[in-house]
Amino acid sequence: MLNYISIGTGSEKVFFLHGWKMDHTCFDGMHSSLDKERFTFVFVDQRGYGLSKQQAGPYNIVQIAEDLIELVDELKWSGFHFVGHSMAGKVLCRLIADAPHRVKSAVGITPCPPVKIPFDEDGWKLFSKAADDRLSREEVFRLATGNRLANSWYEFITHESMLASTPKAFSDYLYSWVNYAFHEEIIGSSVPIKLLAGEFDADITYDLMQETYGKWLSNVEISEIKNCGHYPMYETPLFLAAECEGFLKRFIKSRD
Repeated sequence: MLNYISIGTGSEKVFFLHGWKMDHTCFDGMHSSLDKERFTFVFVDQRGYGLSKQQAGPYNIVQIAEDLIELVDELKWSGFHFVGHSMAGKVLCRLIADAPHRVKSAVGITPCPPVKIPFDEDGWKLFSKAADDRLSREEVFRLATGNRLANSWYEFITHESMLASTPKAFSDYLYSWVNYAFHEEIIGSSVPIKLLAGEFDADITYDLMQETYGKWLSNVEISEIKNCGHYPMYETPLFLAAECEGFLKRFIKSRD
């Protein structure tokens, strides 16, 4: 079973899933502004990360989705809402392809679409080295935020990221989220989904979401967060919490 922390006592259940470079603690800045009476929030660590750091692989998108459904069954939830960042966008797509009847609604935070992500030779070299090389990982953070934040934050977030996962898990998940493509399986999905792009995110842009998710999904909303890059949970945590929760509350239809 995946490990997690849980806050709140509400009848509506919500999974929060981190992305490639961080563990569940990336959402800590949002905790104070979440409705803990209406919702129960479960912040999950996937295999090889955080509280699940010692769990063996496989480390790939399919396994994460399978592990989450197993956890849903263990928790005896009939349905759930899902919030996922970056790489977890592909996990979200896997969930709505495999278990659409379980997903009440979902929010994708700067989410990767379920297609092969193009890299040139230099880009792939940089991202591949980030598993073990601190300077490469810091450079990835800088690129994803427009290199517009304080140097002390980049030093902090890189340190936290290096501690968040094992190098093996980090490397394997990179290969999975870059290469795993299955968008045909979600075409026409009616699961209510909100997608959030960051104004300064150079890669997972508003236009990219419109050209991918916007064409494939039948019940999707796409918005851009101003003054934000790829990590709104750090850059604009209170606004992000309000956006996520406001959307989820529109799709509360039953009690677990």
